[in-house]
Amino acid sequence: FRPPTAAQGVPVCGGSDAPVEKPSPLQGMYYAITRMGQDGSSLRPSECLSFHEALDLYTTAAAFAGRQEQALGQLRPGFLADFVVLSGDVSADPERLQTCTVDAVWVGGVQRYVRPDASPSPRIKDGPGKHGMAWNVWGQCPCCRQSGPGRSAAM
Repeated sequence: FRPPTAAQGVPVCGGSDAPVEKPSPLQGMYYAITRMGQDGSSLRPSECLSFHEALDLYTTAAAFAGRQEQALGQLRPGFLADFVVLSGDVSADPERLQTCTVDAVWVGGVQRYVRPDASPSPRIKDGPGKHGMAWNVWGQCPCCRQSGPGRSAAM
């Protein structure tokens, strides 16, 4: 999964060969991290990626490939808040990528899906933002919020 061109600085992003395989970023990350074939055999273990390298394939690198790196691929002020909430922590054990479920989907800062039997996440108390202003649900204080596709203008 670590092609020679990547070592030469050529950008690489994640994807799939759907419909031959599932179009699942979680499955793609699993194979990039473990390099295990479906039969359990190891495929070029020297090409295994870390969790963070695999995550980058489907976030910042994918945004770059789509020429959207100024609005997508990261959770930061001014970017669209597109993300999923998984049923557990998948960062320490790649096997969890095979068994976790998507509990919620957020697109443009708006919750678009909640798994019906998902456990409710504990509410995190809003903390102060820039200049002591209260943060909103996107983790930005109102004075830092930028307008753009899927966003409202700053208050």
